[in-house]
Amino acid sequence: MELMLVYRALRKISDWTLSTFYTEVYVDGQENVPANGPVILCSNHHNEIIDIATLAATIPHRRQVCFWAKSGMFKNPISRFIMVSSGSIPVNRNPNSTTSSSADKSAPFHTNGSLGSARNGTARPSGNTSLFASTSRTIASGKVVGVFPEGTSCHEPRIMQVKEGAAWSALEYVRWTKENASVAGSSQELALVPVGIVYTDKSQYLSRIHVRYGKPIPISHYAAEYLQGCSSTSEDADLRSIVTKLNADIEKAMLQLTVNAPDWDTLHVVEMSRDILWNNTNDRLPLKDWVDISQVLMDIFSPKLYQTIPDSMEHTRSSLLKYAGLLHYTGVRHEDLAAVAPLASTSKVSPPTRLRAFRSFFYQLAVALLHPRFTFFLPVFLVHAPGYMTGYIAPRTLTNPAFVESRSQFKVIFGGLGFGLSYAAITVMMFKLLRASVNVNVGSIRWKVISGIINALARTVRLVDGAEGFRGRVKGYVAMAGLAYGAVKFLAKWHGMLFQGNYTQFRRLVTSFKIFSGLLFPPSASLPASKVTLYTRPPRPPPNPFVKYPTAAPDAATNEHGSAPGKGVANGSNSASANGSANGSKARNGTANGNGSGHAKEVKPPRVPNVPYHKLVRHLLAARVDAVASLRGYLEESKSELSVPGRSSGREWEKVFRRGDALFKN
Repeated sequence: MELMLVYRALRKISDWTLSTFYTEVYVDGQENVPANGPVILCSNHHNEIIDIATLAATIPHRRQVCFWAKSGMFKNPISRFIMVSSGSIPVNRNPNSTTSSSADKSAPFHTNGSLGSARNGTARPSGNTSLFASTSRTIASGKVVGVFPEGTSCHEPRIMQVKEGAAWSALEYVRWTKENASVAGSSQELALVPVGIVYTDKSQYLSRIHVRYGKPIPISHYAAEYLQGCSSTSEDADLRSIVTKLNADIEKAMLQLTVNAPDWDTLHVVEMSRDILWNNTNDRLPLKDWVDISQVLMDIFSPKLYQTIPDSMEHTRSSLLKYAGLLHYTGVRHEDLAAVAPLASTSKVSPPTRLRAFRSFFYQLAVALLHPRFTFFLPVFLVHAPGYMTGYIAPRTLTNPAFVESRSQFKVIFGGLGFGLSYAAITVMMFKLLRASVNVNVGSIRWKVISGIINALARTVRLVDGAEGFRGRVKGYVAMAGLAYGAVKFLAKWHGMLFQGNYTQFRRLVTSFKIFSGLLFPPSASLPASKVTLYTRPPRPPPNPFVKYPTAAPDAATNEHGSAPGKGVANGSNSASANGSANGSKARNGTANGNGSGHAKEVKPPRVPNVPYHKLVRHLLAARVDAVASLRGYLEESKSELSVPGRSSGREWEKVFRRGDALFKN
């Protein structure tokens, strides 16, 4: 039996990451992953190594998940030991790279599963025969292989591409088991399980993760065709077509498990609608409904579901998008703004008075400083301060701020290192104090108990100093290790119990200060309306060099959620998406690149100049009124159109419209 010590250590770190960096991890579909037998996981990949940690920590039955890794990482003896002990499978990155423009459709394998070029006589990617053999042996040994078919980690509004690495691996495993029946052992059918990992805010500390393991994709039909093709004189194109069909099933399954928007504007509109409908921290959207509700909102803003598109759709999208942009550039969250400046009625367009804003700020300040939880939190806050600093500084200095998918891993790594240094320092100080402690007798019973505990701990530490022989010292060190573990566990629990409440209150305090300070300035100090346009849309991330963005596909079919991931993107600065973007004309087919997510041949948008937040506060407050009123009206208008049997049904739709009705009563 392999010990796989590195894998076990990394999985434990993954457990800690998910339980400390995120407040909640919801896992659904555990019954779709068998306790034993051959399994390949096909997961989306939008958050770098956090995705790997999520699969390792959440897979049912605690099965070992092995991932592909660049072969160069196996050359050094030390790194090779680490990679082998973690269960990694070496893959040659770009083994047959070519400068030929015709090679796009048969591009070499990337680490996470893109396709390599075919050689004469076989449709299997050249240069990766050993990869498939290693993958098949790993699966046959009872381990699970995890593949990210997108080929790279990316920050996009949808799954942009699904490469054929997972499909090739599945069919090659079937062929391998037939040729190596005596070695394969298990006769179970391969379970090709799609996985959807969705983050409520991937780089934000104390956000949440929704993980869903989908039903295994049937491959028996494709496997029979593939084996028949391999044993005959079939052309490469015939075998490749089988792989392509299986890959289409993988893509469809992955789309159903994740949130996919046709463009960035639609995604921001849906996020803003969701935040307005569920704006209370204590009454937030349950994580188990997060993906389904998000996709329902996507459908509500999709013209394809309507016989007659509501007149208010375009204005509602524009209002929500403007509000989302101003929230971003002022550094404010809607839930915090709703808490410090509740919107009692959207009929009152005027912003809060300065006196009301001051009262709100003073109240939030008093709650932040005088609440007992702050008093109890202050000591442990000082202990964890180095971790806060390293977790804050590292992502801002070591990564491009525009690449959101890289932030969380640096926060986790360097924040964890900072916490580790703090814990080490506290442990050393604790041992020094215990060594220096003397027996103390105090009259008070309470102090006698405390001094008794301290003396008992001190005697445990002194076991090392006074121990005789090897066994005695080992005993002492084990006792000290137990004390250190207990101290670290206690500090971590203490921190976890009190951090979230204090952090939420701190955000509200900052938000109330921004509103108050913004209203202190006269209206003339606000940014002119003509210049506010630059800040009425959240910034878009830069294109990912490892993603092949489509150019145009007018007849692209949309998926069941009303979006066409990776398809139908047209370039244009003022065109709108098929779901009725608020800016520009509507396009019947495809997605406009002006506000969408396609980056191919796109002119880089102008840089938005920095502006003090106080110049946008009045615009933000007015935009909130318009956004809430527009959403209220749009949901009421669309409800009668969509509440038709067969067009919208299920508890998710009911929840959205019920929230909309409640919004009307505010």
